[in-house]
Amino acid sequence: MKIDGSVCPFPEDDELSRFSDARLHLDCLSRWEHRIRFSRGYYDLARDEAPTGGPVRSLLLAEGDAWVFTSYTLGRREVRREPTSLTIQLADWPVQIYFLAAMWPAPLTRRLRSKRVGDVWEVANEAMNQIIQLAPDMDALREMYRQAIERRAVAPFSPPKREGFVRRYRKTRSYLPPFTPEEQAVLDDLTARRHARGKRLSSEILLESWLRFAEDVGDTKSLAEEFAEYLYRRDAVEHLLGECSAPLVEKLRSLVAAADEKYRAATVDDAGRALSRWWSVEAGSDWWWQRRPTTGPLSDLLDSRRDRT
Repeated sequence: MKIDGSVCPFPEDDELSRFSDARLHLDCLSRWEHRIRFSRGYYDLARDEAPTGGPVRSLLLAEGDAWVFTSYTLGRREVRREPTSLTIQLADWPVQIYFLAAMWPAPLTRRLRSKRVGDVWEVANEAMNQIIQLAPDMDALREMYRQAIERRAVAPFSPPKREGFVRRYRKTRSYLPPFTPEEQAVLDDLTARRHARGKRLSSEILLESWLRFAEDVGDTKSLAEEFAEYLYRRDAVEHLLGECSAPLVEKLRSLVAAADEKYRAATVDDAGRALSRWWSVEAGSDWWWQRRPTTGPLSDLLDSRRDRT
């Protein structure tokens, strides 16, 4: 299960901050001693309608004892008339279930019929059952959305303080240039296509994460699994470029090409041998999978399993 690291609920010196952009496996999570605290950080973040800094991008639609139901449907300048994308965030598992509102409630009913088993899916299924009872059809969902907008206009939501939880946000700079309204419309369309295929990360997150990682790969303290995740994101960026239309595609290709050059400068081609000691690198993978950093903590980490065959 993946959690986006674009906004991290933990300060940089917190031991959990490094997991905010990592691929987390459910079988390991069930035994992880920090699972509850890690999960609650993102749960509290999802409950807050107005993150500090920047425009509000989400609405709290409903919440239960172990879940929060939100809609990431606020435009850059005004509230959209209809909900478009919806998210269920679980409280005690770092699991975020994302789907499009246009097919409501089909995304939930399909997931409820899935054969996934385990504690997390029992919790998720219970949350989805409760949400379907609250909004059994599209008209009910629209009404829930309308009421959420009214609540925000009358009395902005302010979640209660949780003992021991300090809300901080990682200071980040934007790695993406400003986009024109026409270019943003193309990016939004690409994101909608990804969401329709069950992919949760937006086009902007994919692009910015690769641009950031390519610049920091020589100094990053990422784990081997996190390194692989960024390479998967580079795969997704390549697919994104293949779907993007002109003239935006040339602008994005220029950005990605500059990041690729930074990545090449900080890495060396080793045919993927160092990473393959930690992660399965498929034969014939793209060139970025064949390289590893030459200096820094990640380089040292990859070399720490040099004796493995």
